[in-house]
Amino acid sequence: ASIGIFVQGHDVTGQKQAEDLLIATREKFRKMAQTMPNHVWTADQDGGLTWLNDQIYRYTGYREGELYGENWARAVHPDDLEMAAKKWADAIQLGKEYETEFRIRKSDGSYRWHLVRASPLQSASGKLTGWVGTNTDIEERKTVEDQISRLNATLESRVAKRNQELEALHDTLRQSQKMEAIGALAGGIAHDFNNLLQVINGNLEIVAREFPEGTRGRERLDQALKSVTRGATLASQLLSFARKQPLAPVVTNLKHLLADTADILSSAVGEGIEIKTSFADDLWNTNVDPHNMENAVLNLAINSRDAMNRQGTLTIRAENIDLSETAERQRPGLERRQYVSLSVTDTGTGIAPEVLDRIFEPFFTTKADGHGTGLGLSMVYGFAKQSGGHVTIDSTLGNGTTVTLYLPRSLAKEATAHSSGIDGRVGGTETILLVEDDDDVRETAYEMLSDLGYTILQAPDPETALGIVKSGASIDLLFTDVVMPGQVTGHDLAETIRGLRPDLPVLFTSGYVQDSIVHDGQLDEGVQLLGKPYTQQTLGQKIRDVLGIRGKAMPTSEPAASHRAAAAPKKGGSNGLRVLLCEDDVFIRMDMAQGLQSAGCEVLEAGKATAALELLKANPIDILITDVGLPDTSGEELAAQARQFLPDLPVIFATGGVDVPAAAQLGQCQVITKPFRDGDLLEMIGKMVPARV
Repeated sequence: ASIGIFVQGHDVTGQKQAEDLLIATREKFRKMAQTMPNHVWTADQDGGLTWLNDQIYRYTGYREGELYGENWARAVHPDDLEMAAKKWADAIQLGKEYETEFRIRKSDGSYRWHLVRASPLQSASGKLTGWVGTNTDIEERKTVEDQISRLNATLESRVAKRNQELEALHDTLRQSQKMEAIGALAGGIAHDFNNLLQVINGNLEIVAREFPEGTRGRERLDQALKSVTRGATLASQLLSFARKQPLAPVVTNLKHLLADTADILSSAVGEGIEIKTSFADDLWNTNVDPHNMENAVLNLAINSRDAMNRQGTLTIRAENIDLSETAERQRPGLERRQYVSLSVTDTGTGIAPEVLDRIFEPFFTTKADGHGTGLGLSMVYGFAKQSGGHVTIDSTLGNGTTVTLYLPRSLAKEATAHSSGIDGRVGGTETILLVEDDDDVRETAYEMLSDLGYTILQAPDPETALGIVKSGASIDLLFTDVVMPGQVTGHDLAETIRGLRPDLPVLFTSGYVQDSIVHDGQLDEGVQLLGKPYTQQTLGQKIRDVLGIRGKAMPTSEPAASHRAAAAPKKGGSNGLRVLLCEDDVFIRMDMAQGLQSAGCEVLEAGKATAALELLKANPIDILITDVGLPDTSGEELAAQARQFLPDLPVIFATGGVDVPAAAQLGQCQVITKPFRDGDLLEMIGKMVPARV
């Protein structure tokens, strides 16, 4: 018979047996867990530790009982304790599984990551009676995860960097495509434009020699010639940006080159600018086109002058830069090699960061409308890149600007300049085969060469020229255009003729040179080129250089009496009309003034609005003629202020094509678009002041 257990009259035999079984099971579990390699522990229903296996004591270095209750926190990393305790409290409150990761301190003081899990123990009635848990070392897993995380972070960084590089590459590609498009456009324009300029320039030079120095006619022709030069410079700058300007580099020392251009720089920047120079004593040589190098420095100097409002200090510095052993590139676009650097620094207003990104773009300018073409810095950029170098710009608003050209070092000796030995016009008696498809250009070149004493054989196309050569005619020089209609270029013609006459010298000419004689932006070795438009003096000197023979000096012809009479200024016509002319471009102002004076006008000249207003206050004025874009203010503002003194003053705005809203607002105003003829201007004046013209 069984013996029952009663408490307060209730039979609790089954409950007692269950409790005994639970105690026995726990003891059996603890004995088994003592030998397990993993950490095993138990806790009461409130979460306090009640037992830990020997593995935990050996790992942590604590003795039995030192981690009971809430003391388990002593073994947890301080940075992980708050998180671990919160999750433990939440598990106790909900009676659900506990799982988290935190670092547990070893006996040597180091910490290792563990995966900590605990399961709730419940009675038959579902009451929480305690917990049994384990700690699993996951240090290696965490290490791998950390490595993967760092790898992912690095991968993301590398991907981001690669994306940036691709974006930069795409930007470069887009810029390159834009430059190529501009280059193609510039080439077509430059070829025809320079041909036109050549005709104008050649005829002006021939006519100018018939007028004596100091006459009004000679002065006007000289002004026209200067305008031709400016037009040629504009086309040249556009080609330079597009890297289509044919370069003829020679080994040059920038110290010597800039010493020769000191007077030109001083004249260009004006008396208000102090020029300082600094050159390394052992300055290396570089292989550049001297003429384009001078133009680049001149463009930078003029930009600096304008940024300083013609008052300040311009510093030009040349030094040696060795990047051949540099671990990393100093700037994008600079390769690891030796450079000669040329920097131009001003004390001007500086450039805003958002503007710097566009500063080398063609036609982009920070100057007012009508001032600057926006091609100066573009030309410098194109020249530097085409020369195998680079250009950078550093600027801060209010602290000036520094533009630096990096040009590759040349180990060759500095080249010695060759000259025909005669200043001015130089000619000869040789026979020249002239090949030019444009009738006007060919006729102009014929007149210029004949005037220098040469015998000229003309050909309008390569086929005719080849026929002349095959006829056995005596020829001392082939002077041919490069770009001609059809499949045969001037270069092809020269190669064919050289097959027949190997020793015949060749001089090419062109307003735009394609790849037939230019590769990598530089003229092929041995090629001689004369760019259009050219002067008669330049033509004569170049021919003697190509022939390698000293030529003869050519005197300037005296003008005929009829030409002297024609050069005399015209009298009358406008009854002494007093004109106030405000134009900041000296050449344009002089040309307009001479035309007005020839018509009998009395002209008061000003280059700025402030100077014009002073003249207006001190003199009676019949009409104001003003450019729209002036250095100190606009022509529209000048007209508005002038009307405050003379409310009925007629005003003519001379503009290159910009809108002039003030003309309609002020009334009694007219707009004339540049370029215009003297007759057009006088006709407009006559309509506005009919009683005086």
